[in-house]
Amino acid sequence: MARTYSSFNGFKIYEVGFPVGEDAAYFVIIEGQRHYFKTRVQAELYLSRFV
Repeated sequence: MARTYSSFNGFKIYEVGFPVGEDAAYFVIIEGQRHYFKTRVQAELYLSRFV
């Protein structure tokens, strides 16, 4: 099964097929753990501060 994702700063931002938790629609795997976000922009902002 293929997952939809885009790349940002060397990380893959995956689109969730269905909302999880607090309606998260995206996740990024950082150091082996999933981090969930409601929007792609939130994920990018987090990653720009993380790197």
